[in-house]
Amino acid sequence: MLEGQSTGAAGPYERIIGRAHFAVDPKLRANRIISDIDLGPRNEDGRVEFSADLCVLKPRESARGNGTALYEVPIRGGRVLTWMFNRGELSTDPRSAVHFGDNFLFKQGFTIVWLGWQFDVARRPDLLRLYAPVASEDGRPIRGLVRSEFVCSRKVLSFSLGDLGQIPYTVSNPDDPSLTLTVRDGGNGARSTIPRDRWQFARDEDGRPVRDLGSVFMADAFEPGRIYELVYTAQDPALVGLGPAAVRDLI
Repeated sequence: MLEGQSTGAAGPYERIIGRAHFAVDPKLRANRIISDIDLGPRNEDGRVEFSADLCVLKPRESARGNGTALYEVPIRGGRVLTWMFNRGELSTDPRSAVHFGDNFLFKQGFTIVWLGWQFDVARRPDLLRLYAPVASEDGRPIRGLVRSEFVCSRKVLSFSLGDLGQIPYTVSNPDDPSLTLTVRDGGNGARSTIPRDRWQFARDEDGRPVRDLGSVFMADAFEPGRIYELVYTAQDPALVGLGPAAVRDLI
């Protein structure tokens, strides 16, 4: 890292990229807080396995550091720690001198750690994510209702069911006539139901069919500033509570 240049008393730093692997005992008291942990797949030892993207910036000679790990919770898979503390250029994947700024944290000898903890982060190589197993009932898929809310800043014909570009739970039956899309003009406003024949799934901005069942299309266009809310049935819920457990165990 930094072509082996020393940043102070801690000496040169190195960058470690990899994946951390975990296995938790669902019967252990500390793990009972993880929602639906009993519905996760078990390995031969009766543990639930999962993994997460890991990034560490540390002194090449650990003994020269200050003995402290500074962990950032990577919101939506990004990294802003060096931007905040080192006053470097903002990057979701800091790796060069311009991203590391004045090297403040390195001069102090901190070990910097990031670990993915959200399973629905957009699939981009610069973002850190959690790889969580899917819950099931003795191998049978679990289905349930999901609510997706959307507000656009301009007229659009389609929008993703995922929040701010994150991966949504896909619709298990896109032709289900009981699915409900409503619109209202404020958080406390009355909801009006949009007729089912006016909107559909899996269409792009031009109305052409796509394979993605995580988006909604309406030829009349979604109006800016209005709150659209879709309640639909999805399946295969991830054990998202394993994200905080990963952070706990890594630290």
